[in-house]
Amino acid sequence: PERVHDIVVQPIPNIQNRQNDQNKSNTHNCPRDVVVLGRRPSEKFWVLDTAIGQVKFAITAADNRHFYGHACYSLDGSTLYVTENDTISLAGKIGIYDARNNYSKVAEFDTHGIGPHELI
Repeated sequence: PERVHDIVVQPIPNIQNRQNDQNKSNTHNCPRDVVVLGRRPSEKFWVLDTAIGQVKFAITAADNRHFYGHACYSLDGSTLYVTENDTISLAGKIGIYDARNNYSKVAEFDTHGIGPHELI
C-alpha cells in the first residue's frame, strides 16, 4: 500500500550448530520472517511469512508516532528494533518489538536526537 524503503530478513540463530547437528532438519528450509518498512514517515510495517508468502502482521505505529524506514533484528532473531519518531516532541526513538509474540511492542528508548534513520 506504500513505497517500500527497507527490507529486513530475520536471522536464523546458531546456524553453524544446527548445520553440524545431524538430528536437526535442514536450516536452509527453516521458515523465517521478512519485515518490510515503508518510506519515512510511515504509519505501518509489515511482517511477511516466507513459508507461505503472505503478510502475517501489519503493525501500526502508536498514537503520535511514525516509523522512520529502517529496522534490524537481534542476532537471535527474537527482537526487532525499529526507528521511530514522536510526532509531538519530535524526539527520535528506537521501538523494541518481540518477534516471538506477534511483534508486540515491549519497550523503547530515546535516540537523543531527531529523525533517526539507518539502524544497524
